[in-house]
Amino acid sequence: MILEVNNTFGERRMYLLDGSTPASPPRTSDSEQTSGSEEHGSQIPVRAKSKFTDVWMKDFHVSPFNSRKGSYALKAQNPFPSVDYENPLIDNTITLKSSKDHGKLVARLFSTGKAIDPNQLGSLGTLRFILSWWWVGFVTFPRIVREAGKIFFKRKLHVWFRPEVLTSSVGRPPTSAEITLYKVFRNYLHVLVNQTEVDFCITFKASVPNIPTDKIATTHVPGRNRPYKNIEIRVLTPAFYSRLIHYTYISEAFDRECIFTDERNRTLWLCRPQLLPLLLSECSSIRLKDEDTPPVRRSYLDELRWWLLKKLRCPPADPAYSVTPQDSAVNVDDIRARPFSELDRYVRGYFGQHGFVSGLQR
Repeated sequence: MILEVNNTFGERRMYLLDGSTPASPPRTSDSEQTSGSEEHGSQIPVRAKSKFTDVWMKDFHVSPFNSRKGSYALKAQNPFPSVDYENPLIDNTITLKSSKDHGKLVARLFSTGKAIDPNQLGSLGTLRFILSWWWVGFVTFPRIVREAGKIFFKRKLHVWFRPEVLTSSVGRPPTSAEITLYKVFRNYLHVLVNQTEVDFCITFKASVPNIPTDKIATTHVPGRNRPYKNIEIRVLTPAFYSRLIHYTYISEAFDRECIFTDERNRTLWLCRPQLLPLLLSECSSIRLKDEDTPPVRRSYLDELRWWLLKKLRCPPADPAYSVTPQDSAVNVDDIRARPFSELDRYVRGYFGQHGFVSGLQR
């Protein structure tokens, strides 16, 4: 059984229940309950009432009134106790416990009627089903907002800011702009690994739907047999691409989005981050040898747009969870000059123009 949890931010977390827990013991008539779907469950032979049970740590943000601490416990009836079973019944109970193992929330979902086979509904049955349930999706979100208002204003519960997803979860869908930025960043990595002094093999996971894991390796040179430095770059959420263009230096983006920040703020994950200085070394020709590449002709309007981009560049929005203590008596200003960023220089250059066009065509 696969359990998928979604939140209102478009993020997902999936859990696998392998059914390895022993089946629930046979029930006697004295111990059986007659509430909800248990009445329907009595139609199934007792020996077939196997259960999926599991406990796992809570590592996914759903409600702003609960932190990412604690654990979930799930108890679910197997809806298909046999392969040829024709009347599947749902009976799932999930319990949320705090980090101190105190029960906070118990939710139960169970069948109240027979399962519906869409292939046997027909046109009239499909229309009747839609007319019976179309309104649920429209009123669900307003109900959530109403109940959240009650909890916040009446109960005064603490609100937890949303952390970024962990590597075990799936980030929100990307916007069209983020997909374009992903293509630019991927092409930039391709050029970068071929212009560093060390041979690299990067496993790049983009967090973009339907995009397979990309292997980016230094082009092999005949007569040069050097071991590859392997590194994995995993984008946890497409928000990384939106934040990336705010940074002047790629190394700073990796530091602030992954290495030197709270785990709850990470939009990127790296294995072997100690290799980054070799990948982003000062010897990279993307930074220092623009004069060796053919010039790129741009119109006055294009140059004006690039100039505005450089002047208007600002740091990305502060993360939800501050890395350093906030002190109202101290005002921190970034007085560094703001030249074109490394990504700007790549896109403006000869390799970037060709790589960007080919990336869009892909």
